[in-house]
This record gives sequence, C-alpha cells and structure tokens, in this order.
Amino acid sequence: MVLRISTRIAEGTPVRLKLEGNLTGEWVVLLQHECRRYLDARETLELDLVGVGFIDRPGVAMVRGLLARNVRLVGASALVDALLGLEGFP
Repeated sequence: MVLRISTRIAEGTPVRLKLEGNLTGEWVVLLQHECRRYLDARETLELDLVGVGFIDRPGVAMVRGLLARNVRLVGASALVDALLGLEGFP
C-alpha cells in the first residue's frame, strides 16, 4: 500500500501534510524525512490523518516523536487515535 503525502503551505498558517493510505514500513521513514525538512526550517507543522487507515508500531513511535516536537494532528479516526494511544484526548 502506498502512502500519499500532499503538502499545503499558506502564508500565516502551519504547513499541513495530508496523508492518505497506511503509515507502515518504508513510508514511516519517508514521512519522517518530510517532517524533519519542515521542522528543521522551524515551520509549524500539522499532520492531517483523515485518510490514514492504519499505523504500524514504527509509525506510532515516529508520530509520538512528532507530537513531542509540537506537531499537531488533525482528523485522525478512532482507530488511529487508539493505535496512537490518544483516544479520549482532544
């Protein structure tokens, strides 16, 4: 399964990476590199997870690391929230 990453950059708003597919395997490394690019440039970053159906263990660890760097998650399904251990949190 492929992970599609679309980028939205608008003046005065966070950079938003819209993800579609499953965040597994080699796609975890790809997303990590893409996020690092914006974070190293001191951009505010959001991950739009509306189109994500599943995240494997390495993906969960990577996303939790991004949360520690103040990356905001939007649109995660109940399953993805549960996989991330975020169910019940705003």
